[in-house]
Amino acid sequence: MNLNKQIYLYSVDTSAFFNTKELRLHKKLCQIYAERHKCKERKIRLTKECAKSVLANRKIEVHDFIEKLNVIIAMKTKTALLLKNRLRIMLQNNKGKFIRSLNPAFLTKKNVVAMFESISTRTFGFQTDELQAGLIIVRIYYFDVFHDIMSSGFYLGNEKYLYFTSGAGQIRTKKTMFVKETLWDKHQKSLMGGLTIDAINKCGGINASKFLSYLALCNGATERLQESASRPSLRTM
Repeated sequence: MNLNKQIYLYSVDTSAFFNTKELRLHKKLCQIYAERHKCKERKIRLTKECAKSVLANRKIEVHDFIEKLNVIIAMKTKTALLLKNRLRIMLQNNKGKFIRSLNPAFLTKKNVVAMFESISTRTFGFQTDELQAGLIIVRIYYFDVFHDIMSSGFYLGNEKYLYFTSGAGQIRTKKTMFVKETLWDKHQKSLMGGLTIDAINKCGGINASKFLSYLALCNGATERLQESASRPSLRTM
């Protein structure tokens, strides 16, 4: 199989759906984590320097500085825990109260990933080597946010997106795929062999994991089957 045809799409995490207050708190938390990480790296370097130093005065000086870093790290950890709890409570209080929107500021080059051409990309009409906004991958870090976008979808500008599917590999890595509502309404039966979710539920439903796995097969890398001129088409037999 010649797997050299790809399309490009955005891959964001659940923080891209925060409202203004949630995002402000999240940025403070990320800043605290970054500062704590720098302190830990500096502590490691000084610990190695202290072990190699042969000067007693230098050992004492470095040891004192390491103790100060330990105090700072402990304070940063305590602050991060408080901010994390505040954010968790805020997310729980906002859960299910509104339809979230994807912040366009997160749609940057570093959040672009490649995907092989598949039945779904051809059905949706995506062009090779082009960046497509019809599908968006969402990485899950905050489950309260994911609950909102999974149950109610989300908006990007005036377009609404719905939960599409997650393959077995994506489930293991906490990734999901969302599709533009207009594309799903138009091509749902083509991708599901004429079925609809309502029709499946009327027949008693199905195991959710199995349903997602089967639906995710349409995202597997495939090539279009070209009919041979010497072989009759199945439609004419």
